[in-house]
Amino acid sequence: MTTTIETGVGGTPSAPEPSDCATTGQEPVKTARRRPAPGPKRSRPRLRGDERQDTVVALAASYAAGASIRALAEERDMSYGLVRTLLLDHGVALRSRGRGPNQISPTGRQ
Repeated sequence: MTTTIETGVGGTPSAPEPSDCATTGQEPVKTARRRPAPGPKRSRPRLRGDERQDTVVALAASYAAGASIRALAEERDMSYGLVRTLLLDHGVALRSRGRGPNQISPTGRQ
């Protein structure tokens, strides 16, 4: 039995069509998905010295008043990880995830 291999551009073998795979016994060639082109890289200025200290104090005060880390990060155009790290470095005890006991309704449902 003779098998013919179709050639694509430049004489290289082309990938078999999925319908041909059942008759030839070949596996279809999987192509990698391309990621979308990255957008413009955002550059954030580094926080140093007094500016960093002022920012940490303000973040700690807002967090103690009930703001979430995510909300603080969005408000100040910082990453979640940076806000969390700044709070921990400042000695702030982070709240546990989810709702606290005083945020759950008496019936257990919202």
